[in-house]
Amino acid sequence: MHTKLWTISTGWLCLFTGYGIIVYAYLLCFESWHQIFGWSRGLLSVSFSVGLVIVAFTSPLVGKMTDVVGPRKVIIAGTLVLATGIALLATMEHQWQLFAYYGLASLGFSMSSSVPVSAMVVKWFPERKGLFNGIVFSGVGTGGFVIGFLSGQLITGLGWVITLNLLALWIFLVQLPAVFFGIRNPTVSGTPIPTNKYTSSNPPSSTKDDGLTLKESIKSHEFWIIAILLFSALASSTATFSQIQPFLLDLGYSISTANLFVSINGLAAVISKFAYSFLSDRFSVKKILIYASWTALIGPILMVGVTEYDFPRYLSLVVPVILGSSGTAFSALIAIISAAAFGRKQIGAITGSLGFALLLGMALGPGFVGLLFEITLGYLIPITVLILFNVIFIILLLFFTKMEYQT
Repeated sequence: MHTKLWTISTGWLCLFTGYGIIVYAYLLCFESWHQIFGWSRGLLSVSFSVGLVIVAFTSPLVGKMTDVVGPRKVIIAGTLVLATGIALLATMEHQWQLFAYYGLASLGFSMSSSVPVSAMVVKWFPERKGLFNGIVFSGVGTGGFVIGFLSGQLITGLGWVITLNLLALWIFLVQLPAVFFGIRNPTVSGTPIPTNKYTSSNPPSSTKDDGLTLKESIKSHEFWIIAILLFSALASSTATFSQIQPFLLDLGYSISTANLFVSINGLAAVISKFAYSFLSDRFSVKKILIYASWTALIGPILMVGVTEYDFPRYLSLVVPVILGSSGTAFSALIAIISAAAFGRKQIGAITGSLGFALLLGMALGPGFVGLLFEITLGYLIPITVLILFNVIFIILLLFFTKMEYQT
């Protein structure tokens, strides 16, 4: 149990650091880069999208690597790449460097965050995966709140270069030693499985793993409905979240207020990620997923209402809270969704593949909204398209999908 707790604590740290930097701190640099380099909102949104596209396309491979060599080696390598990418980003002067260095950091993030960590939790705690998944994924929101808040203050007071250098040092000096000494691969009867035997045919779990293979899963319509729902839900919620800072600035709020509410999104996510994961041990994962999908639509609707239909201005401050308490549920539940629908036989590969759909939505949503905002000078058209697409697949999930695989 001591080894398990150290491993879980280190997994929490990886999500705390990765999401706090790659998502929250990065977005908070946008206003500085706009002022210093003159880069547009659309360009900066596209850079965020490109980074998440890299995460999306590498997630299936990361999941497969996790099944084959175990999460420890994958997370250590990812931590090194993440730290290097952030350190290089602090030296950036040209647009190509923005995309190249953030892309490198995003690759490291993919290898050291949700996919290997969530697969590790499900393997270590097959009977209480919801509870422990919630504990670990509370690191996402905590990182968003703590690193987001501190980054906002540091960027305002010391500048973005010093802030990114400090974040790179945090990864090198804190996370890297923690994952090296703290993470252990799951075991069978307390004995670590040798790396060369850590395969899908000899799964690392204290109980026998059963379920579908990835190849069998992708032949089912449930896989594709779940995948496209994850894509559409994250496209709309992440697109909305990526615009929170400029959205609040356009409404006349100060930069400090805008940054504060970006970090409050993380605080709301702490509570919601734990709550959704905890409840997944007690209620149908399908019901929780449908509820989260519907509530995730409220944030984009309020953004359009405030900007286009004269909704009260104070409702704009509710948007990041709603996004944190609903839209962030999907990343916390993805391994649990995989286990519920397809079993645990190839949990890493299936989680990585569904993670690809989720992250592709996260990647394309912000760029789509950012570019269409530049063209239409408003949020109405891009946000409405994303909302309608999301509603269609919520209905498909409700009536045409079973998530009852017995592990």
